[in-house]
Amino acid sequence: MKALKLGEVRRLTPPELAEREQNVRSQLLKARIQHSQRQFPKTGDLQALRRNLARILTVRAERDHPKEAKA
Repeated sequence: MKALKLGEVRRLTPPELAEREQNVRSQLLKARIQHSQRQFPKTGDLQALRRNLARILTVRAERDHPKEAKA
């Protein structure tokens, strides 16, 4: 799993951001299931997925609440 750069995420349009969020959430769910069944060899990818999701959610929050994000 490739880690997303914050600049890449900020350049996405709102529909692209929502699509990317949905995609990362589904990948994370599949990875968690595989990990629980001991079929997921790269545990570092779980961390990368969680961080990618956090970056996406951070950018969405910044756009939804611009004054609160800069405080």
